[in-house]
Amino acid sequence: MLRNDYVRLLSPRRYLLEGKKTDENAYYYAAYLANHFAVIVDNPAKLCKENVKDMETYFGLSIPASFYKNPQDTKYYTCEELLVEQLVSYFMIEGNERSEYPELFKNPEIVEKVLPDYADGNEFNERKYHVVSKEEADVILTEAMKNYCGYTRPWSSDEKEEVKILLRGDYYHDEQVKCRDNIAAMYVMSGDGSFASQLDRKDVVKLSISLLGDNDPLVPDSESVALLKLAATVAKPCPMTKKQAKYFNKIVRFSGADVQKADNSRSPYAIAKKMVAKGDVVGAARYLNENGSLLLRNIVWLISRAKEGDVDEILAISDGGSPVASLQLLFKLSSNESGGRVFKFFSNGKIRTHCETDKEISLRRSRISEEVREKIKKIVLDKLHKYYASATSYGKIYVSEAFKKVAIPLNTSASGKGIDVLPTGSRIPMKGDFIRVFCYWHGVFDLDLAIVFGDGYGTREKLNWENYAIKPFGDSVLLSGDDRSSDGAEFADIDVEKLKELGWKYAVVLVNGYGEKLDRGRIYCGYQDKKDLNTQVWMPENITMQMHIKGDSNQFTAFAVDLERREIVVLNLLGGRYNDVASSSDANVASAYLDPGYLETLNMYDLLSMRGELVNDPEKADIVFDAEYEAKEGQTAIRPWDVERLVGFVS
Repeated sequence: MLRNDYVRLLSPRRYLLEGKKTDENAYYYAAYLANHFAVIVDNPAKLCKENVKDMETYFGLSIPASFYKNPQDTKYYTCEELLVEQLVSYFMIEGNERSEYPELFKNPEIVEKVLPDYADGNEFNERKYHVVSKEEADVILTEAMKNYCGYTRPWSSDEKEEVKILLRGDYYHDEQVKCRDNIAAMYVMSGDGSFASQLDRKDVVKLSISLLGDNDPLVPDSESVALLKLAATVAKPCPMTKKQAKYFNKIVRFSGADVQKADNSRSPYAIAKKMVAKGDVVGAARYLNENGSLLLRNIVWLISRAKEGDVDEILAISDGGSPVASLQLLFKLSSNESGGRVFKFFSNGKIRTHCETDKEISLRRSRISEEVREKIKKIVLDKLHKYYASATSYGKIYVSEAFKKVAIPLNTSASGKGIDVLPTGSRIPMKGDFIRVFCYWHGVFDLDLAIVFGDGYGTREKLNWENYAIKPFGDSVLLSGDDRSSDGAEFADIDVEKLKELGWKYAVVLVNGYGEKLDRGRIYCGYQDKKDLNTQVWMPENITMQMHIKGDSNQFTAFAVDLERREIVVLNLLGGRYNDVASSSDANVASAYLDPGYLETLNMYDLLSMRGELVNDPEKADIVFDAEYEAKEGQTAIRPWDVERLVGFVS
């Protein structure tokens, strides 16, 4: 596997691959990583020039070539102070030895020399990195592949790219792939017919759309035809809708697969609808319950049409399905139905969203009372507790309070990767009164940063290139301006207190491609906590969260700022619209996550507490869920942004 592949896989997990030989400039590289990226390594003596380039790639920023020619970093030191015996002492903070040469730690006061602007920690986000050998990296990546196989939801675009690299690097060892969408993805990546034989005919239809799109007429290429022919031949027959059957038969015709024509005579949805139309809602529930998790997916629809006395019977029929399906129902029931709902679906392998229009809201029939809603929530929660209580225990578990702000990773995010990106719906506490939100890019023409502000009562206003010059929010929010270059950046400074005084409660941050989809070049966005706003324009060592943006759409909804609670709400959602300019209605997609009740219903702290024996001392735990704790021998430490590891505790 190429070094670039290792870098892509290891960097988000906070590992650096050691060089092939000792580099005399190792400590200069360590100083640069600390000064410019807040990256603190556990063994600076093992660093090499490539590690600095790794972080350059990971952060999406450029380091001057002059540094590599003469790596003396004089940002905080004089050249004389850059002697190795003084520099290495930097890596002892509060007595914590970070090197294999403890006898060299003799000058701790140099820490104050290095970080004069960050003594209070407000603008320095320390990231602890481990330098690992190739053998150690292989163990880490083998675990990553195993975790990805355990997903019960489809991989995001970046996750899928990582799986492709892991598969190419021979890290897949015949683990069971639990999600059918991911089985299809593995089939496309490998061409292995054993994956195709695990699919049914509905999966083949979805696979065709992901390969060829849903346009008519289809223009299949030879590689796609070969994949679809084999898949259609070996896929299991299954109940299908009329549209699915028609599409499957089209695949059979153009691929030449030798299979019988499909029809929709066994469509569970069609049969259930007929039963509901005749008033037999309980019978429809029984029938859907016999077809996997279809009852759980349609339970709101059924209950909204059931007689009062039938509700208990329908709930008793439900077997709860998979824990993920139960969790999705739980959060669906917890959302506020007073406004337009947001629907997420896949098209061409990308997640799309549709916000309910006023007309659709008025025609909606699937409404249930608050009393029944709470009753269903209790039943689902009880089932989840029973499911996890009977599942394999993970031993003694310590979970930090921070995980009460970490959402359960159910949604397929637009990217899923970046710098310390938590699951969609998670909340990150802000450190002070000021933040800077940003977007920067390379090799893309004219991106636009936009912010939609809301007062919680229906009033929304946007700020972007169209109106920033008139300063519609005064000095409470200032946008840097419209950058139309192919390598550019835009940012906005937010004074939280001033904005609150104007009556605003939240701000949703979006990135729009003006005339282009967000599937080109390299695009990043994120935010920085600021001690004040009279500081440098760009401070990568202060980036709190940064997302990599890539997707087949013109819009990305990055995160929201909850001004009242002083929290950043992670969204990481690819929009379904193709308009060039942001509008105030684009904040609709964030509505479910802006409600604090989203995390109060159930969060990762609650869920992890069900997976083992909860202890109060991390030293006594087998698994420690904490952002900073360094695992001792025999322990495992899992961070809030270790999404693929957290998914394993949910499934």
